[in-house]
Amino acid sequence: MHWLGAERADDEEADSVTNAPGELWANWPRTARANPSSIVAPRVAADVQQIVADAYASGRHVRPVGASHTSNALAAAPDVLLDARGLRGLNWIDLDSREAAFGAGTTIAEAGALLESYGWQLENIPNNPAVTLGGAVATGSHGTGARFASLSSQLVSATLVSGTGELVTVSAHQDLELWPSVKLSLGALGVFTELVFRIVPGYRIRTSAEEMRMSALVDEFEVLASGADHFSASWRPHTDEVFVTQGFRESGEIADEPTPSRRSASFGALGEVLAIGLSKSLPLLTPAVNRLANRVHPVGESTLGPMRALAEPAPVRFASLEYSFPIAETPEVLRFLDETIERAHLNLPYAVRISTTAADDACLSNAYRRAVGNIAVRVPSTLDARPIFTAAEDLFLRLGGLPHWGSFHTVRAEEFKHVITRFGDFHTARERLDPAGVFDNAHLTRVLGAH
Repeated sequence: MHWLGAERADDEEADSVTNAPGELWANWPRTARANPSSIVAPRVAADVQQIVADAYASGRHVRPVGASHTSNALAAAPDVLLDARGLRGLNWIDLDSREAAFGAGTTIAEAGALLESYGWQLENIPNNPAVTLGGAVATGSHGTGARFASLSSQLVSATLVSGTGELVTVSAHQDLELWPSVKLSLGALGVFTELVFRIVPGYRIRTSAEEMRMSALVDEFEVLASGADHFSASWRPHTDEVFVTQGFRESGEIADEPTPSRRSASFGALGEVLAIGLSKSLPLLTPAVNRLANRVHPVGESTLGPMRALAEPAPVRFASLEYSFPIAETPEVLRFLDETIERAHLNLPYAVRISTTAADDACLSNAYRRAVGNIAVRVPSTLDARPIFTAAEDLFLRLGGLPHWGSFHTVRAEEFKHVITRFGDFHTARERLDPAGVFDNAHLTRVLGAH
């Protein structure tokens, strides 16, 4: 057995807990705000226990917050904001069992870098490297490829502080009844302190990014999605061009080997920024600007380590509305979305992102026992997302889609309970782990119902 000791993601030294008076909190896309009465930043599990136990005794509410990249008010704290980012680092790695334990506040980028230093990696990663592991697990965040499920599916066990301040460890072999709920918890069952993941030997991804017509993507979607380990597509509304990326895994030492691209990634990012700026000033130019941005979108081939191949740092802040559908139905949804945007004369200067995800077994998962196609409509924070999100969500709901828990959506508990098979099982776990509703806020009450 190779048992390696704890390694932090940084070298900072600080007190275990810092208490700050309430100040205005906002999520990353600036679509939700809160004014908590206090902010605490624990660095060890015992301090989390004390914070939650005090809140339980005094009737206050606690919300765990990571990188705040959700596009809704899931993390908005009415009383105590618990900043989980101090619970970070690689706690241990066991190469014999192929497992690694991280503090829940570790970001995807930090986890990838720490594992890479040992020649290992996560099985698959969400596309946003800035989110924390705890936040990604809690919201069911996913990467790309119908052969790989969400980050939650890679969990071996999770340790969390319950609503009464108890430290609880849950896994498939330890409290199996809670496990499908804990794996995608919305922060409603407790505060994650440590997460243990399956890991795999380091690998490279050979990627190919090519331009094709929207009509061809619709016709060939299932073949393209199933023909590679990783699949995603980027489409700018008001145009007929789609940029499809397929990734194929290769074993061996992680080493980036870029192949000269016909277009530079840096020009692609610049194109996004310019398109957004021009569209804000002159909305009617959006179709022309999007066509111009397509001309500098990067294409070509490369062989990269997983963090560079799969992670997609955003050039601008944006809010996201993401819905999932059975893979076979996704192409038709894309066609209807194109028609909806044009019919309503909506100006959207940012690319819609399409991806696929394998089935999993988490109670609240929108990929529960089915592989799905994901369609993410993204609107820069400098623009008004409401008309675009309203039109897109009306369409997605009419076509039977389920929202990503970290994206913007308007679905309520009364509706979820009819379309999520194990919604009742999740409520049973919620009553057991948080009987007094310590982790509740207005958003959770809307999507899960009251205790």
